[in-house]
Amino acid sequence: MEVLILLVERRGQLVTRDDIAARLWGDGVFVDTDRNINSIVRKLRQALKDDPDHPEFLETVVGKGYRFVGPLEVVSSRTGTPQSHATAPAPFTSEPARGRLWAIGILACVAVAALVWFGWRTWRAPAVEAGPAHSLAILPLDNLSGDAAQDYFADGMTQELTTELAQVSELRVISHTSVLQYQNSRKSVPEIAKELHVDAVIEGSVLRSGNRVRVTAQLIRAPSDRAMWANSYERDLRDVLSLQRDIAEDIAAQVKIKLTRSSVPTGSPRALDPQAHDLYLQGLFHYEKNTEKDLQEAIGDFQKAIAKDSSYAAPYAGMADTYAELGIFYWPPPQAMPQAKAAALKALELDPNLSEAHVSLGSVYYFYEWDWAAAEREAQRSLALNRSNAYARDLLAAYYGTVGRFDDSLRELQQARDLAPRSAEILGDTVFWVFMSRNYDLAIANGQAVTAFEPDNAFAQVFLGMAYAKEGHVPEALQHADLARQYDDGPLIASFRANVYALAGRKSEAAAALREIEKQRVEHYSCAYEVGTGYILLGQTDRGFHWLNNAYEGRSECMILLKVDPRLDSVRSDPRYQGLLRRVGLAD
Repeated sequence: MEVLILLVERRGQLVTRDDIAARLWGDGVFVDTDRNINSIVRKLRQALKDDPDHPEFLETVVGKGYRFVGPLEVVSSRTGTPQSHATAPAPFTSEPARGRLWAIGILACVAVAALVWFGWRTWRAPAVEAGPAHSLAILPLDNLSGDAAQDYFADGMTQELTTELAQVSELRVISHTSVLQYQNSRKSVPEIAKELHVDAVIEGSVLRSGNRVRVTAQLIRAPSDRAMWANSYERDLRDVLSLQRDIAEDIAAQVKIKLTRSSVPTGSPRALDPQAHDLYLQGLFHYEKNTEKDLQEAIGDFQKAIAKDSSYAAPYAGMADTYAELGIFYWPPPQAMPQAKAAALKALELDPNLSEAHVSLGSVYYFYEWDWAAAEREAQRSLALNRSNAYARDLLAAYYGTVGRFDDSLRELQQARDLAPRSAEILGDTVFWVFMSRNYDLAIANGQAVTAFEPDNAFAQVFLGMAYAKEGHVPEALQHADLARQYDDGPLIASFRANVYALAGRKSEAAAALREIEKQRVEHYSCAYEVGTGYILLGQTDRGFHWLNNAYEGRSECMILLKVDPRLDSVRSDPRYQGLLRRVGLAD
């Protein structure tokens, strides 16, 4: 409303994004202004039915701001009848009071229309549609607080509701990471459902006020875009877990899933300390951003949540995931992985049925301890508790790839992709493991498909480059390796890129890149294994084994590839290679 008032007051004039930010938040308030302004303008256009490509009301001035260009009708305060009509943008006036009246006239129409439309969409009688829905996605819940700083709460509630609903074993529930891209999307429900391959979509909103939380949810059948059901729930923040349980059970009933005894979560959800829950959601919000700084902030949030409620399992599981992520991408594994294991074990001590904590523990066994049987066991246990856990399937696929069971690996990856069709991690892993299976044509096909709609997936780009290099397509190999480096300037992707150059026969450039990476590793951790493979591809075998031994001593996460990596084919008969294979437990 404030933005529309501002635009109408200055009709015909440019209103910059800085003007809008100053009007809404003033100075000294730190919010994601760009994202929130985009959301506000999108909602105004929806209410006004305004096409951004051919605007009748709100014109975008690219890179600067917006201009109100629509016709205005000034209503007499005495008679309520129109006084005049404007068919073109009126000149700016210095009479703010009169401008405010124009704005209020427009707002009255917009507010009534919007309330009627949203009310009808949410509360109309459910349309009956034959047949159960077996797959669905929960779109990001709208934050109705009016405070962009509360976005983390809406995002966290969406994630928790997704996890709760995924425990209904007869349903395939799309992972939270794959629906995040649809936040503030202009795509229709049928379009979203088609992209995610689901039968139904849940839309909704969340509003936190004091110690109360209100969630509205609406189940929409795709592709007809017809509402099947809608409801509203309000609880004390301490009872937020029971609120989520009730929503999940109602949705399962509405999609006509016949619940079996094993599929219904048992026991009453525990009461939560509202502050502990809030800190946990803040931790999830930082974890999703996946930068080193955000991961460290996530650990701080989880630790504060535990300090508020030491019997709350979820923050321990979040902390385990965060330490594991740091130990794979940012920190030496011995610095992070023992802490990840301790947190995962504590989470499972408090809640043995926490599917996510089993994946966390399995990741430590897999990437750090090289206890392959334990890693498989934890992935299978996680899936028994939540068959829609895409990351449990991804871990299982990685285990199968490590031991050379590539048919099983690719089968699990396909199921993981069905559950998380927009997960950068799983899409990148698909290209990676197909390359390791030596099916380079299929790796190229997968790499092309992934990078076509997600070009900034550096992992997929660089292994697409490796597959091209293996097939002798040098220009394409170098192009994708360089693109990967543009999207991610860290030492890990730099190591992969050096390997592509070595495979492509560009030996002097590969050697120079490896020397540069050796310098970078002094300040920024990266797995020594990839430096070793690079030198072996260059024919510098002794230097290569020096780095592979460093990788073993440092518990490098990349040692999972030792048995199957095609880049090591030239040294498989070397006793040093056989010795490493035995030490990591992968010898035949």
